[in-house]
Amino acid sequence: INNNGEPVATGAAWYGPDDIRNIAFQLPQDLATPEAGELAAILETARATPKNARMELSIKASKIIKLLTKDAPRLEQLGWIQAPNTKLIVAIMAKLRERSATTTLQVWGTNTPKRNMEETEHLIRRRTENPKTYNIHTKVKDEFNTSGLLMSRGTQSLFYKGICGTNNRYQERRLTRMALAMTHHTVREISLDTPSEAQIWKSIRSKDIPKGIHGFLWKNLHGAYRLGEFWQNIPNCEHRGTCRLCGGIESMEHILVECEDSPARKLIWELAEKLWCWREDAWPNIRFGTILGCNLAHFTDTKKKRLEGKSRLFSILTYESAHLIWKLRCKRVIKFNNEEDKFHSKNEICNRWISTINRRLKYDKLLTNTSRYGKKALRESLVLHTWSGVLLDEDDLPDNWIRTAGVLVGILPQRFSERNG
Repeated sequence: INNNGEPVATGAAWYGPDDIRNIAFQLPQDLATPEAGELAAILETARATPKNARMELSIKASKIIKLLTKDAPRLEQLGWIQAPNTKLIVAIMAKLRERSATTTLQVWGTNTPKRNMEETEHLIRRRTENPKTYNIHTKVKDEFNTSGLLMSRGTQSLFYKGICGTNNRYQERRLTRMALAMTHHTVREISLDTPSEAQIWKSIRSKDIPKGIHGFLWKNLHGAYRLGEFWQNIPNCEHRGTCRLCGGIESMEHILVECEDSPARKLIWELAEKLWCWREDAWPNIRFGTILGCNLAHFTDTKKKRLEGKSRLFSILTYESAHLIWKLRCKRVIKFNNEEDKFHSKNEICNRWISTINRRLKYDKLLTNTSRYGKKALRESLVLHTWSGVLLDEDDLPDNWIRTAGVLVGILPQRFSERNG
């Protein structure tokens, strides 16, 4: 991932000192995936080597060798649908089938000359410093190509993926590109590392995220909620795109992090910051991209070791708080019809948030039950590292409070329930 949040894949092939065949290149973005650089280097080497000459390839990633040998027959029967870097792998397999001489694949190891590895890495560094896109040829001769999925091996899921893969009319939506770009930028600010698009999509499917919030994040990444500008071109409905509290355009970003007149938004983020600061130093600046990528925000100690409990607590506070703000907004607009005398009071908002976080703490404790959940159970150490330091009367609790009843977060519910307005 470069500084602009774009995926980058660089490959190199080193034949020997001052060999004119030494090559390094940067792939176009549509091919820039993990291991794509090495796969492209294999393809170019196979093209440059005579078909009747022995070819020995030393490869850095062992998974590539497994992909081209052990996994290849199965993936071919499935129409390469489950294969990563499909275009490159299909082209490599076709090129290897054209060869009549022996081809040997081996992974980098103790038997690999140190100079070979250093020279290859040097080629890659030089190309990274002076990027120049190389348009690699992936077209395959018909006689060496196998296409289609073996009917006896197909499933409904595979058939669906295959159909989607043949639909070239798909174009990424503008709102999706914008949401992904914001997520790239805000996660990099916290973690000092830019996630790929695949990592962002995978992060919202984490088992730590409840299904309802998973759907909430997915829709926000796609800009699927009917808010703001959606209503601007619909006659007699333009008013639905305006925030009734401040008069601004009511986008999801506005609802969750921008509206200054929303008591729910302001109070909920204050509560999240307050609980966080019971244990940690500074609460990160919350923006829309932070919410979408909160499960990718990784905190580290002075030795660059990931603080799993701290990262998990931040993720839980962020997506639970954002989802509650959205639910309270929907109730205010749809059920209460924006009638001020029915708005949630500050005490109600506070108690709803505390109840939400305490319920999540309770679920975490229950999910550590190995007799019920087996290997899927949460590690007790993970739950302890996540919540220790933010609990009520924690000095009176045992070191391992997982089986202790009545464990609550440190912020107490409010006893009054006057309504705002």
